[in-house]
Amino acid sequence: MGLSESVIESAKQQINSDATQVEKMIASLEDSQKSALGEWSKAETVRREAETVKRDLESKLASFEKMREKMMEEAEAKANKAIANAREEADLIIEELRDLQKEGAAIKEHKLIDAKKHLDAAVPKLVSKKQKQVKKKAEKAKRIPKVGDEVKVLSFNQKGSVIKKVTDKEFQVQLGIMKMTVELDDMQLLEKAPEPTKAITTIRGNDAHVKSELDLRGERYEDAMQRVEKYIDDALLAGYHQVSIIHGKGTGTLRKGVKQYVAKHPRVKSARDGGMNEGGLGNTVIELK
Repeated sequence: MGLSESVIESAKQQINSDATQVEKMIASLEDSQKSALGEWSKAETVRREAETVKRDLESKLASFEKMREKMMEEAEAKANKAIANAREEADLIIEELRDLQKEGAAIKEHKLIDAKKHLDAAVPKLVSKKQKQVKKKAEKAKRIPKVGDEVKVLSFNQKGSVIKKVTDKEFQVQLGIMKMTVELDDMQLLEKAPEPTKAITTIRGNDAHVKSELDLRGERYEDAMQRVEKYIDDALLAGYHQVSIIHGKGTGTLRKGVKQYVAKHPRVKSARDGGMNEGGLGNTVIELK
């Protein structure tokens, strides 16, 4: 092609240099692969050893539980035997005392009865693990909530009310403005507060009942403040102890206005931002006096 020898020689040198670099990269990758395989082999060995230790601990724990149950049963049997012997001796003594009473000794009958009751109450009651499990299941069965019951969701430390039964172990709960499905083990049934004398009223100019929340999103500031003033009055008449005012996040103007108003209201006990499941900064939860 008419190229000079110097150009061709320079090209040959470039090819040799690139080939050398590629060979070095391949060698480096092979070394890294060997190292990774070695580390993986070590990790696999550690994993197998951990599995062995885990199985050994589980086996020892099971043996310990069996031994513990056996010792409790033996201790209960010995205690019951000792109490039975003591009761027999007490019965004999009481009989002797009754005989003395018949002969004229000043021993009152009610004192004998009290002594026998105290002896019966002294019987130790050892509860085995199986008995505890049965008792726990029985107590839990008594506490299954129903629609309308007030509950405390333990994982969120929030109070709410049951609005729907999903399954035997799951219930839909209303937490503030949020609805969520909660497992039975994550709920604590609360005692219902006494019904207020006048629990429901109607908002002036509206046939709907007073709700436990007021939504101000999209409202003009002046209109929103008028609605807040009117809503708190209606909520107090309705007997609510806690309500929510949803103002959204936006520019923060509505939120600031609501905070300032409720801080000065004589019938507002406290105000806080909504929790994680209550709308956060977009909701103000108010406790009324």
